[in-house]
Amino acid sequence: MTPSSLGFNKRDLKSAGATLGPRNVITRDKDEMKMKEKYRVHEKFLPVDIKRTADTWLIVAALIATVTFAAGFTVPGGYDGNGGPDQGMAVLTRKAAFKAFVICDTIAMMFSACAVFIHFIAADDANKHKLIKHYTSAYCLTIIAMGAMMVAFMTGLYTVLAHSPGLAISLCIISCSSFPIYYLLLKKAWRDSKTS
Repeated sequence: MTPSSLGFNKRDLKSAGATLGPRNVITRDKDEMKMKEKYRVHEKFLPVDIKRTADTWLIVAALIATVTFAAGFTVPGGYDGNGGPDQGMAVLTRKAAFKAFVICDTIAMMFSACAVFIHFIAADDANKHKLIKHYTSAYCLTIIAMGAMMVAFMTGLYTVLAHSPGLAISLCIISCSSFPIYYLLLKKAWRDSKTS
């Protein structure tokens, strides 16, 4: 069958955007499959139900923000209640471990708050690829916040247990053992997402 037998001429086909010449349907189908596969690569990093998974991540980020916010005001060692220029100040401010606690607590608070904010921004986005980018960013921020929260916990314990170095060091070692476990679990999850 030719286009002219169907009632079309070359001018009509050109004005409709058709190209002249033989069609290679097999090659065209392969090109379309490559494009679909290119977009499918991004979808492998998140489960099919993105919103439900992101809601879980949002809860984790919000919990970290809440806990670290509270820890910022209920600092280890408490506050100086004696009258004088230091009244109301944190008792352990001069200790290096306390400074590390405050810095790590602040990092955890800021990163988890940023993750919550990204979830808030992405809530109404209908574009699946943008959602994946937003949620991946929020996921990474939440992971960093979790690490900073663990370091804040460890340094806070060390600050209040400084007079018992054996116990303080053993608790730090136990706390540090969680980082290789997190690393191995994240590595396994990354491999699983690439193979599925």
